[in-house]
Amino acid sequence: MTGYPGFGVLLAKLSDRRQLDIGALTRRTGVSEPEIQDVLGGAVPTPSLLRKVGPALGLHAEDIFVFAGVTVPDDLAPLDAGARRWVPYVVEHAERMRYRPRLVEGLVAKTRLDLEPP
Repeated sequence: MTGYPGFGVLLAKLSDRRQLDIGALTRRTGVSEPEIQDVLGGAVPTPSLLRKVGPALGLHAEDIFVFAGVTVPDDLAPLDAGARRWVPYVVEHAERMRYRPRLVEGLVAKTRLDLEPP
């Protein structure tokens, strides 16, 4: 991993992988287009925007706070204080993920999940 590209870049990649243009993201979040454009351009996102973007992208809101480098609100905070060590691992793999519908049935039986970070 070469370095964290910034939340705006990550948001653009996640939206693109889900085939969401700025109009679709605006409709799904209820956030104004100028506010989303500002964040895509590098502005610090508001907590309100972060709470809405996660579900719009099919992700947990608390993960979006972590990706943005913003303190996770107490009502969203993970119970595991050691979860912070997973962030670089999750971000790296999220950037490489290709969006596709998941086939749940039989997946667990066929896939060995390695839960230890590198």
